[in-house]
Amino acid sequence: MNTKQLLLLFYFVLSNSCNENQSTNSQVSPFDEKTVIAKVIEVYDGDTFLASYKSAKEKIRVLNIDCYETSYGTRLEEQAKKNGISVDSAYQLGIQAKRLADSLLKGFYVSLIRDYNLPNRDVYNRLLRLVLIQGMKYDSIIISKNLNAN
Repeated sequence: MNTKQLLLLFYFVLSNSCNENQSTNSQVSPFDEKTVIAKVIEVYDGDTFLASYKSAKEKIRVLNIDCYETSYGTRLEEQAKKNGISVDSAYQLGIQAKRLADSLLKGFYVSLIRDYNLPNRDVYNRLLRLVLIQGMKYDSIIISKNLNAN
């Protein structure tokens, strides 16, 4: 073998090993389909919940809304200041959003729709999805009840 052939062989071996590492490190989930019908098993707050689909469980972050926090802290203070309300009022709106999410989502099947124009996951590794309840957009319900902090 000449030097050129050895370099070519080395290149192919290296590129194949890199591809193998990439495929084993990437996170594949049944939730990655365009649309899935999943069961909500736990609600964390007005815009985040745990869903189950094909024996997999994933935390879901609802697109287009940002509900008030359900615990006191810096983030809740920022939301209150941004919207010109007291921290206690912001907290109460967060609790109302969680209660609404519990009543509409927990234990029910919802449609989770992936928007390919946006990232698949957020910085907390939650899946970002549009959520439909019997054909109604969940984010629109939250907004119509003035429970959105945006």
